[in-house]
Amino acid sequence: WTTEAGYGAVAFDGTVWIDEGAVVRYGLTEDQVVQATAEARAKVERRMAILRGGRALPGLADRTVIVVDDGIAAGSTLRTAIAAVRRHAPGEVVVAVPTAHDHALRSISGVADAVYCANVRSGLMFAVADAYEEWRDLSDDEVARVLADSAARRRAP
Repeated sequence: WTTEAGYGAVAFDGTVWIDEGAVVRYGLTEDQVVQATAEARAKVERRMAILRGGRALPGLADRTVIVVDDGIAAGSTLRTAIAAVRRHAPGEVVVAVPTAHDHALRSISGVADAVYCANVRSGLMFAVADAYEEWRDLSDDEVARVLADSAARRRAP
């Protein structure tokens, strides 16, 4: 019904996190969760193939890893991303987001080493898009072009 009301997520390495309390609150069946998880896993695998272009992940061990998102609504995706990053033994995990719901921000603060957020909101309902004057999703192709352009600039003399 809305991706902003997350109840779980799948990370780049296959790490899955399910908020069992949210599953109960939303009245989801086990079959629905299994199906949504499989769909999310396929989407993540497809995006990894497109966006990484066959390149291995960089080494994260003992490094500071900054996890960036457009905002934190429920926190499912960030929580899962942090868990996946932690499997690679980073020195520190820092989260940087422009906006977040205060409840989700407190939750993420409990699993990250540091969290930076410029715009904290509260209230019963919160969607990340509400914090933006203009909002649209980027296609995988658009993101791939941005990453390729960035890589080309880094290689340029």
